[in-house]
Amino acid sequence: FVNHWVKPIRYSLEYLEKSQQLCIESGNLHLAGATGAFIGLTQYLKGDNLEQVKEGIERQLTFAKKHEYAISNDYLSELLDWIDVLSSPEKQPTWKFSEFTDDKSAAIIHKTTRLQMAYLFNHRSQEISLIEELEPLVDNTMVLIVAPDYFLYHSLWIIKLIEEKEITRRRGLSKLKANLKKLQKWAKQSPANYLHKYLLILAEYQKLTSQDNQAIVNYHQAIENAEENGFLQDVAIANHCAANFYLAKQFPKTAKSFVTEAYNGYINWGAVHVA
Repeated sequence: FVNHWVKPIRYSLEYLEKSQQLCIESGNLHLAGATGAFIGLTQYLKGDNLEQVKEGIERQLTFAKKHEYAISNDYLSELLDWIDVLSSPEKQPTWKFSEFTDDKSAAIIHKTTRLQMAYLFNHRSQEISLIEELEPLVDNTMVLIVAPDYFLYHSLWIIKLIEEKEITRRRGLSKLKANLKKLQKWAKQSPANYLHKYLLILAEYQKLTSQDNQAIVNYHQAIENAEENGFLQDVAIANHCAANFYLAKQFPKTAKSFVTEAYNGYINWGAVHVA
């Protein structure tokens, strides 16, 4: 549960799978079931193609249902539904959710995934309510593997709100600075996992503060770092953000190349609906 703060996230998956196997062999099926939720979550966050991720999550969900472990069952079922929405253009996202087990960590995990989906599908009302619910929870519990993703999507939403003048520039930039401080710390500790997230939000911050040359460098480095470490979803998002930057600066040909890369990135991830 702490490996991802210092080593590539793929090692976390290896440790979790080994831990689950040892739990099964020792007869501790309750803990094995609990581990299943984190295996599924880690597979998803790791950025592999969604079809491969789906196969792994389905195996964990079968195990959770067999042994009646509700927390894993709740989250893995919802995550599979989101993967189906991302993968299928004809399937529309639904924002009415089943109740899940009353657990603080479970709430953060469920709602951070929903925050990501609200961003990808540009659902404003969900974003506002999710941020209001998550801010006090995550600020007091930053040990979970989803914490950096929360600050990534929280920051991307704040940037949208600043640009659309739905929050004051001063308030928005203050929130971004606080988020960047956390992301920078994690980027230094585990660059393979978090450097690209930090660089992307730094580039977006620099865009807002008229530091265009620095922003360009950091967009490119964020994309390159995400590609090197296999985060397919973040490659797509970083290219999309860079495209918006160049479009706003009146460089349509350059923007078009990044739009193409964003499209290809979403397709490689398996998110045909978003592409």
